[in-house]
Amino acid sequence: MIWLIGTGPMAQAYYKVLAHLQVDTIIIGRSEAGCNSFKQHTDCRARVVSGGIDSFLATSPQIPQHVIVAVDITALKSVTLSLLHYGAANILLEKPGGLFASDIKQMQDCAALHNSNVLVGYNRRFFPSVMKARECIAHDGGVNTVMLDITEWSSRIDSLALPREVKNRWLIANTSHVFDTAFFLAGEPVSLTPHVKGGLSWHPSASVLAGTGNTECGALMVYHGDWTSAGRWGIELTTAKRRLRLCPMESLEQQSKDELNWNVILLKSEGEGLKTGLLNQTKAFLNQDFADFCTLAVQRNRIAQLETMGNYSSNNGQ
Repeated sequence: MIWLIGTGPMAQAYYKVLAHLQVDTIIIGRSEAGCNSFKQHTDCRARVVSGGIDSFLATSPQIPQHVIVAVDITALKSVTLSLLHYGAANILLEKPGGLFASDIKQMQDCAALHNSNVLVGYNRRFFPSVMKARECIAHDGGVNTVMLDITEWSSRIDSLALPREVKNRWLIANTSHVFDTAFFLAGEPVSLTPHVKGGLSWHPSASVLAGTGNTECGALMVYHGDWTSAGRWGIELTTAKRRLRLCPMESLEQQSKDELNWNVILLKSEGEGLKTGLLNQTKAFLNQDFADFCTLAVQRNRIAQLETMGNYSSNNGQ
């Protein structure tokens, strides 16, 4: 048995994986409309409960070994804290976990108090392309350099029906996927020199972002993104033997040393119709194989870094 909290698109994607794995699931949503939409989009045969997590916990249900939290970003912290106080032992928390480093610290302290595991669900860590890139990097003896393109398409984001605070901290809310994947492959940054300029109506702190640094594994790093121009997410890494390219991040290409051609690396296929990376991630979570997950300790430092890189305030008003 597992609890899945949320009924939106990400929760629906998780349910499809859980159904594929034939895991008995209870889905907890807030509104009747959201629960009905969930059923329609997933052909769900599991139990779906409306009213929200606190109302559900008030019925004193027996807590399962694993819980997945896939609610709106602004509700991630409150739902997770409710589950921790109730006694949840293992929680998979959808990225980014919170919009402020202080949010992550609050959950980190609560998880430590209750001796619980809370993992942040960056599913790109579990892409077949990323898993294969790790194999190549290990074979070659590590990463020398890593380059990130963090460009976002402003026109699409501007029209999204999301709270202003989410858009204003988009580098954390969404672009953090690219940073997490890169640092997962090349090591966490130990120094960063960020630069920003400009601003957008929905992201006033910056529209062009760039910076340099180095990682704990000794790799040199550079990132850039012009949210007023063209581009897309992408990562390139160099080793002593080759250059690896993830662009789009679902694919992997390599350029061998002293050659010009890029060659596609064949990847293992995942379950058809499942969101990329979710099957591998969910299986690891259910097996309590937590080694490749982002921890709250790592995420707290990451968001603090992204606050600096995005020219954000670290104060969430609390």
